[in-house]
Amino acid sequence: MVFQKTLQLYFQNFKLSIIFGILLVFVLFFLGFSNTFASSGSIFLDYSFLKESPLLLLLELLGFIAFTALYAVFLTLVVFSVRKELSSVRLNFYLREMIQKFSVKLFVFLLFFSLLLATISTLLVSAGVSPSIIVSVLFLVSIAFLFTPQSIVVDEKGIPQSVYYNFNFIAKKFPHFLLVLFTSAVMLAIIPFIELFLDGVTGNLGRFFTLALVLIFYVPFIEVLKTQLYMRKFGMIEGALDFEARMK
Repeated sequence: MVFQKTLQLYFQNFKLSIIFGILLVFVLFFLGFSNTFASSGSIFLDYSFLKESPLLLLLELLGFIAFTALYAVFLTLVVFSVRKELSSVRLNFYLREMIQKFSVKLFVFLLFFSLLLATISTLLVSAGVSPSIIVSVLFLVSIAFLFTPQSIVVDEKGIPQSVYYNFNFIAKKFPHFLLVLFTSAVMLAIIPFIELFLDGVTGNLGRFFTLALVLIFYVPFIEVLKTQLYMRKFGMIEGALDFEARMK
């Protein structure tokens, strides 16, 4: 029922999902640098990126800031749209006056969170920690803040409070947290096989197709799923969703 509702909400907001494809412009930009590469629907940065020239790092940083700003706006629109579908509250005011406010909050959070991950990885690399442990640490830190974007937009709190609400939601709705992790893991596990197949058909262009797939389907779908589950913490909405499922 949860996945059926998520797919329904995804296709209801399909136009918003497509706009994530605009971010593909940044793929060509980042692939122009020697310390980045694309694989399995993602862009990766070499752990030793601090050894590059200051000018190159500045260009990469400016590109990342621009990417994060657009991503924050698109993500805010998706979460708002799902909130509108699941809530009886009139959101016209928010859509006109508050999108910018929450997009800025989300941008600041994503930017500082990315800098936190970069700092952690740099410190671990400097300490001689193995790549597998570094990846594990970054993964654990990342999932700890899984529902923070939803909290920023839905609860309308500041970033520190939103982070707290994120932790509180994970603690109280741990099965929802595991459901998102499992769904994400399954979807991401399929991506390399799709890329491998498309490489054989298109001649090593599979990475571009999987990047488009991740941006247009995977990211919006997971964010819709997260928002739907996060909205279920409000009893009336969860009851309404369960009633709708029984009626079907």
